[in-house]
Amino acid sequence: MLLHIPYGKLRRWAAGYWYSAADEERFSQPVVPGDVDELEERVLSFYELMELFVIGFFRREGVSMHVVRAARAHARDLFGTEYPFATERLNTDGRGIFGDLPVDDISAKRLKLELSRGQVAFREFVEPFFRKNVDYENGFASTYWPMGRERPVLLDARRAFGRPIVVRTGTPTFALYGMHKGGENHDRIAAWYEVTRDELDAAIEYEDSLREAA
Repeated sequence: MLLHIPYGKLRRWAAGYWYSAADEERFSQPVVPGDVDELEERVLSFYELMELFVIGFFRREGVSMHVVRAARAHARDLFGTEYPFATERLNTDGRGIFGDLPVDDISAKRLKLELSRGQVAFREFVEPFFRKNVDYENGFASTYWPMGRERPVLLDARRAFGRPIVVRTGTPTFALYGMHKGGENHDRIAAWYEVTRDELDAAIEYEDSLREAA
């Protein structure tokens, strides 16, 4: 899995789920609506993956799902897009999801106000994702560097259907990882796929991290 979010939780956010309440079955709508393929399985676009990554960040920081839904709905109307959490405007100066807020003697530069409810998230937790690891094109996320820009693993909306690849060659990281798990010699893997050992090691490290998070 691409987002360091457990599969069950990701499925609930992307496909919705049934639950019991007051002796009746109710359906919770997906947080990020999308398409369904011919097998009635959820199909995620690159933009939807980026939105789910942002939602995962909010949840890890203690923001309730109710607030996440409200913030996303407000931002969708404000920005006029179905993918508000995948836009560059998400990180702007108060016209997007967050605005600066002074709290007592804490600097406004350290705090951002969550538009939908007034909860705060520390700027130093938010900006590493928006500023350091994501590139934007025409206002939307276009590439994501999951290990940071100094490492050769990339998700690109225009390459390999947005799946993680080795930047230089476009080789899917899961293909390299599959050979590694099969016990193949690393030098031979690198030669077959025309990647360097550093690129292979980064791909393996990235894929290992996904499985640890699942």
